[in-house]
Amino acid sequence: MTLLTLSMPWPTLGIIFPLSLGLFNFMASLVSINLVTSGNWNGRSSPVPPAIVWLYAAAVSVMLLAPAPAMTRLLSFFISLFLFRMTLTDALTGLLPREMTVSCLTAGLAAALLNPGFTEHLLSAVIAMLIFGGWRYASTKIHGRECLGLGDVWLAGAIAAWLGGTVGLYALLTGVMFFVLWQLSVRRISEGGPMGPWLCAGAMSVTLPELYQPLITW
Repeated sequence: MTLLTLSMPWPTLGIIFPLSLGLFNFMASLVSINLVTSGNWNGRSSPVPPAIVWLYAAAVSVMLLAPAPAMTRLLSFFISLFLFRMTLTDALTGLLPREMTVSCLTAGLAAALLNPGFTEHLLSAVIAMLIFGGWRYASTKIHGRECLGLGDVWLAGAIAAWLGGTVGLYALLTGVMFFVLWQLSVRRISEGGPMGPWLCAGAMSVTLPELYQPLITW
């Protein structure tokens, strides 16, 4: 019985992880500069969380070692870049700019053209946006204020477009669960908070196991 099958030997991780860490540190610097120059972040009130950089670097390194086809691993790598940028932006500013979410959605649909099942990915994106859009509308009507940002609606559609089918919807459900657990842990349910990073975390946590299916082989 083999518990975990890799496309490359484990020692390769010693090369891939430092490269991934360098890439995400570089991206974090670009995001920081962009936010400061745009006036959305002053760079002092809340520094870039190093844990986000390290977690994404570790996740991408393990993705690249997966036994999945090269194209599948490459697409997982690209969605990780999109998710990291949006995670960092939302965590630092509480905002998800339309150009980020829409470009991620467009890229996800374009990536779906490379594999069979484009209609499934498109339908999944539409369903996700309808669900989150309905949630946004209902919560605004009930509470009299915006409880779910429009950026989260676009992000939900983007994640569903990349992952497609039930996998995409399950990733969103996982992200919402992460968000609720975080709010409970910090006791700020009434205050709310950025949901984007948790939706992205849900997408990453679902994508990673998918690359290693089946986890146990005989």
